[in-house]
This record gives sequence, C-alpha cells and structure tokens, in this order.
Amino acid sequence: MYPQFRVKNRRNEIQKAILSLCVNAQMWRSLVETVEVDPKVGTTVT
Repeated sequence: MYPQFRVKNRRNEIQKAILSLCVNAQMWRSLVETVEVDPKVGTTVT
C-alpha cells in the first residue's frame, strides 16, 4: 500500500523547505499565501 498523498500537503511541505532557504522569507511567504494553485488544472487561482 502507498501512503496517503495529498497534493496540497506536499505543496505546503515544498514551499516551507524553499522558504527556509530564502534570505527574505517573510516577503515571499506573504506572496505564496496569497496565490493558490488549483491542483486539478495546475493554474493559478486568486
């Protein structure tokens, strides 16, 4: 059996990892939080 995999959870983990490497993480975090990606289509939803 494969473990439960949710696109939103995986995307959040990746975003946290990338933001942890940024010098100006707070600025980027606010941008990332305002942009939501529709997992069905892969397009940006605002």
